[in-house]
Amino acid sequence: MPKADANWALPTAVSIVREGNTNLDEYMQLPETRQFFPEMTLKVGEHSYDYFPVGGAFLALPQVFLLLQINGTKEVIRHSSEASKLVASSWMAISALLIFFGFRRKFGDSAAILAALLFSFATPALSSGSRAMWQQSASLLLNCVFIFFLTKSTFKKYELILLGFLLGFSVWVRPSTVVVSGPIFLYLIFLLRKGIVWVILPAIFSLGLYILYNLTLFGTFTPSYFNSHIGKIFQFSGFGEGLAGILFSPGRGIFVWSPFFLFGILGILRIRQDREKNLSILFLYCIITHIFVIASFHTWWGGHSIGPRLLAELSPFFLWFSIQGFLSLSDRGWRDRLLRNAWVIACIFSAIIHIRASVDPGPMYWNQVGNEKERSWDWKDPQFMSGDWSIKLLY
Repeated sequence: MPKADANWALPTAVSIVREGNTNLDEYMQLPETRQFFPEMTLKVGEHSYDYFPVGGAFLALPQVFLLLQINGTKEVIRHSSEASKLVASSWMAISALLIFFGFRRKFGDSAAILAALLFSFATPALSSGSRAMWQQSASLLLNCVFIFFLTKSTFKKYELILLGFLLGFSVWVRPSTVVVSGPIFLYLIFLLRKGIVWVILPAIFSLGLYILYNLTLFGTFTPSYFNSHIGKIFQFSGFGEGLAGILFSPGRGIFVWSPFFLFGILGILRIRQDREKNLSILFLYCIITHIFVIASFHTWWGGHSIGPRLLAELSPFFLWFSIQGFLSLSDRGWRDRLLRNAWVIACIFSAIIHIRASVDPGPMYWNQVGNEKERSWDWKDPQFMSGDWSIKLLY
């Protein structure tokens, strides 16, 4: 069962398809939704809404529409957890394809296949992104879309319009996506110059709809989720612990759960020799700013999560530099041979950890003890080792 953040995303999408609105009134009293944390809904007048951002529900409309045609509303709501996993898994499958086609332009076919496989099986895209309709799952999909477009050498007008709309739409999915969409928008201004108007106009339209939606429902320019969380970031008293935690703790560290990402350091060190230097600098900036925001967040460990969920949407950017780092290694010299062997071991370890976390309930049950912040540092009880290590493929 997905927790708090993702529980109401699927019913919201069903409501949009069936009722043409985002309220949850018709689902609040159903037996199937009593376990969905009703305190994570927001009462506005006589209607109830998901407390968390609504963007993911809109992205899920094609999948939810198909599910409703096949199974009907009652069955989809009754099996909301499974339906949510199906939607999220389809997002990650699409993301893997976007990674392949985007990386192929930069690195060639073989490296693109490797990148798509690693993304699918050795990153939080599997252990978190595919398990529920988290905000991070939807953000991850959008970031892969951005990479797919940004690796193109030329743009058609309709591509710029779509890109602009999605850059504006990203705040619907998760307010913190501005640390990625903002720099990308500035990058496009310098890249396109006169053509930027085809990005600006749809972005303004998307943002305008966002503001109108919030004003209509909440009477404010931003949703309640944003207003209640804005004061929880930039908490620098615990910044050092947060930074170390999201990078290196056994419970939430991105470099512990996907150690092959460490090879991205080699890729970063080679930015000056990179033919796509400006694009790599953009992706590095996105990584740094997002890490800065999450490290300063008072709940940097992400509460009830699997591994580094709050950094999941950075996986494509980490992968960009990791592939570059691996490709920089030659077959000659003991140092490079040693690093290539280390790369293979790191990739295998990452895949084992994330595959297991996606099919075995043990790592999820690790959260039920509580006290995730302190336990995130416990090397005697790391989340990825929790459980009986039996493979439950039907989970």
